[in-house]
Amino acid sequence: NASPSSTPCPICDTTMVIHEQLLGKTWLLCPECALLMAHTSSKQLKQLDKGEPSGAKQPPTSLVHKREYTFCRRFIDGLGAKNVLNYGAGWSLVPEALRARGIDAVGCDLWRPLIEQRKKNGGENNYFHRDDLPDRRFSLISAFEVFEHFTNPLKDMRVLVDHLNDPGAIVGSSDFWHGGSLAHHPSQDFSYWKHGTHIIAWTWKSMMAAARRLGLH
Repeated sequence: NASPSSTPCPICDTTMVIHEQLLGKTWLLCPECALLMAHTSSKQLKQLDKGEPSGAKQPPTSLVHKREYTFCRRFIDGLGAKNVLNYGAGWSLVPEALRARGIDAVGCDLWRPLIEQRKKNGGENNYFHRDDLPDRRFSLISAFEVFEHFTNPLKDMRVLVDHLNDPGAIVGSSDFWHGGSLAHHPSQDFSYWKHGTHIIAWTWKSMMAAARRLGLH
């Protein structure tokens, strides 16, 4: 494993520097693209790449589900999109809600037992593991509260790009980093950054750098 002081940025390959020790994590900063990422061993990365069983297990009335559904509807109406990939769907009811509106909505996640259960309840062709996604493209890809989990940002984002129509849109949310210590983040929610699978704090600069690398606008 690379030591914290010799870790290359997963976006631009610049050597990252230690930003701070906080909430049981060593946070590394890329001086070039401003990505903030927790130093994680290769063993931990392999575990994280399997997803988590609780994946978005929130009640249907929770903010995260309402937000995803609202934004999906806005983009569907604006783009005239007829198909949607809900990436990182977890236990969300958003795919079902969209299908009830006549939208071809497919859910995707990393935790295989979760996907198998969703297939049983929601249809064999309506849910897929990331590695088993069919060779098709979507006009809209939603990834809400997902980007902070990416273990290999460019590789993980490439999955989205490879399944995106041209033209098409990727829409989502993540708690961005605004500089300084995460202890002073505007959300004042320490549980967010302490969460075991929240390993990336994006900035606008790092998101734009990743987008450029992938040919996105």
